[in-house]
This record gives sequence, C-alpha cells and structure tokens, in this order.
Amino acid sequence: MDVNQLTAIKIKEVPTQFGICAETVAEQLQINKSNYSKLENGKVEITLHKLKIIADVLKVPMSALLPTLSPSHLNVTNGDNSSISSIHGTQINHYTDPQMTQSIQDAIALLQQTLSKMQ
Repeated sequence: MDVNQLTAIKIKEVPTQFGICAETVAEQLQINKSNYSKLENGKVEITLHKLKIIADVLKVPMSALLPTLSPSHLNVTNGDNSSISSIHGTQINHYTDPQMTQSIQDAIALLQQTLSKMQ
C-alpha cells in the first residue's frame, strides 16, 4: 500500500469519529460525493491543499490525517533492486546510495516544514 492509500484510509476514518458525513467534507472541498469517494478510497492523489481543507473542516491538525508509517509500509529500491530495510523518522538504514539517501532526507525535512507552517 502506498502513502496516498494509507492517507485515504485516515481521511475516511477520522470524519466518522467526529460524526461528520462524507457529503459535508466533499461540499467543503467543492467536489461532488463521487469524487470525494475516490479520494477516500485512494483512487486520486491527495494533495496538501485538500488535506489542509479536510483538516480545517474536521478542526484537527493535518497530522491527524496522515498515516503512521512503519518500515513494512514502505518499499523503496535503487536501480539494482536492493531495498531499504527500515525507515524510522528521517533515519534511513542499509541503503547503498548516499545521494539518494540525502535526497530522501531532504524531501522528508521539506514536507515536515511545509506541514508545520500549514498548522
């Protein structure tokens, strides 16, 4: 399962915890129920903008809608098909390409900064 699908699961679960129906969230996103259903089921990409609107509608931080990723959720490989054996926060272990490792760490840091500014 990819990150988009895992996020979709959270987006589907959290509103029900607050008694908010999908139609209400879809209306706030200015999309129809059918398109919102695709978002909830991971069929379309969940953008940060959409995630922010959903979080605002639910009055929760964006982080409440993000999945907690464990190494079993991730499958990252380099060109020769060697894989990352574990990821913990921004720590990446057992990866043989230092440039790729740095790129991934930079991307994670940028996403964390973006999320903290949006909350």
